[in-house]
Amino acid sequence: MKPEEIKIMFISPVHWENYPYRELVLPERLGNLGFKCVFLNPYRYKNWENTYRLRSYRKREAVKNVTVVDRMCSSKKSFKSFITESNDNCKKIEAYKPDFVYSSDHLMTWKAVKYAKQKKIPFIFDVTDDWSKADTSFSGQLLWKFINRKAIIRHAATIVTTSHKQYEFFKPKHPHVHLIPNAIDMSYAHSTNGFIKKTPGLKVNFIGNIRDWYDFDLLFDVFASLKELELNIYGEGPLYKTIKYKAQKYDNIFVHGSIDYSKVPNLIKESIIGIIPLKNNKLNESTMPIKLLDYWAASKAVVCTPTYEMQKSAGDAVLFANNHKQWQQQIMQLIHNSDLRKKLGEKAFHKAKNTFTYDIVTQKFVRIFDKN
Repeated sequence: MKPEEIKIMFISPVHWENYPYRELVLPERLGNLGFKCVFLNPYRYKNWENTYRLRSYRKREAVKNVTVVDRMCSSKKSFKSFITESNDNCKKIEAYKPDFVYSSDHLMTWKAVKYAKQKKIPFIFDVTDDWSKADTSFSGQLLWKFINRKAIIRHAATIVTTSHKQYEFFKPKHPHVHLIPNAIDMSYAHSTNGFIKKTPGLKVNFIGNIRDWYDFDLLFDVFASLKELELNIYGEGPLYKTIKYKAQKYDNIFVHGSIDYSKVPNLIKESIIGIIPLKNNKLNESTMPIKLLDYWAASKAVVCTPTYEMQKSAGDAVLFANNHKQWQQQIMQLIHNSDLRKKLGEKAFHKAKNTFTYDIVTQKFVRIFDKN
């Protein structure tokens, strides 16, 4: 079948106007190739403005061949609304009659994957995290571990994972498992390449979800001893108020709220290096941060924690640091050695360009559609 003859429905946990995560960029890219895409926005419940995944961080614009379906709910988020949204996903499959269903929603998939199989529609589930640990609610962890994950293994036509660890988990359990990593839009790279020094000091900018995936205490201790560097942290999340309060004790650490995605390129450009201070734990064994690719696309040398996934994906294109002393040494080595900084930045850029682009990732998904 030709792309224009294929309709793909996307069930996403994040709103279309959120940051351009993989489940948002993929339908855009497939739409440009001619595929007809239907993107189901998750329900916006009462007080949705306070929910990170449902908030708007970028202006909505029309995208070729992509239909965005908005869904609202007048009540608060609850078990009843969970069932209602799950049922509505099945109703939307029936109404739009897609040729494929793609989902990365680890909570809402349990019924849709069974319904799609019943209707003989290939269901592709994209595992973007280890949700048995990444979900912040205990009930969500249990739902994924004991119900949804089993339903996906049993009923999905194909399982895709962004991490090596999750690939290794699902591969023995399902006949069609693919490792497709996170990606970067290389048009973004052209707007970030280089380094701008706008102030007398040197900036290190970190942009991400402010949650316990990252070791902010370690980061604060490190930068407290690096007075010549200014650390700026941008984003929101469960730990935002806590780290903003802690930052008041330091003259060179500043915590900002969320920002419009259009401002990210300049902030990355102003950062002399990149940092990925992940906690080295079971959760982050399956974490491949998109922010690593943001730094790489901007030719930034990066210091990061040697988690299982980072060692597998980043290899020798970053500098690893385990503790306070190593973080301080690696950061200062990059600050004072411009040749090393440039060499690592160039290696990182080429690695991103040759492996982690949406052009490459989209074609991998197209091949999956061709096989089903």
